[in-house]
Amino acid sequence: MAKRILSEHEDFASIFFLTLEGDLYMGEPFEQQKQLPRLNYSDRDWYQGVSSTDDAYTSSVFMSSTINEPAIAVAVPVSAPGGGNETAGTIGYWVAIVNLDTIESSLRDMQNDDKRVIFVDQNGTEIADSARNPSTKRTELRSFADLQGVKAALAGKSGSLTENVDGKDMLVSFAPLNAHPHTWAAVVMTAE
Repeated sequence: MAKRILSEHEDFASIFFLTLEGDLYMGEPFEQQKQLPRLNYSDRDWYQGVSSTDDAYTSSVFMSSTINEPAIAVAVPVSAPGGGNETAGTIGYWVAIVNLDTIESSLRDMQNDDKRVIFVDQNGTEIADSARNPSTKRTELRSFADLQGVKAALAGKSGSLTENVDGKDMLVSFAPLNAHPHTWAAVVMTAE
């Protein structure tokens, strides 16, 4: 099943199944599972979110030990069938590690010389930036939390304003994005 999910969703870098205690039961691609530095992920925000709510959970951006670059995780509870029409309860969690390069590639397709598009998580941490050089591997997390447009979008607002970004006055358009259970931000910056 994990291999099929990966083959049908190119934006997933890996997928794995965790026990209720946060222990890795199995993962695909198996080569990535073999190189993991640990087998328990109960300290991750996505595990804590899905296990405490028993509902789908989208993480903040983190440095993935699976793919060795920034990633986000989407975790969903798995229930076992019980008697009749009921379920016996949650037995573990499917977790997909999302490859941010595929999101960024889509943003680059929308970019021109005057326009820059960024997505950030609920903390203002970069998910994708259309202006990033795709040949440069990301080795650290980057924050856009100080931008007024990002702050406004994370507060649930949409609109535009003029803001100084990297020493240039830019028209910054912003909007919130729903990434259950969080609010993320989409920001488009255009040179004035």
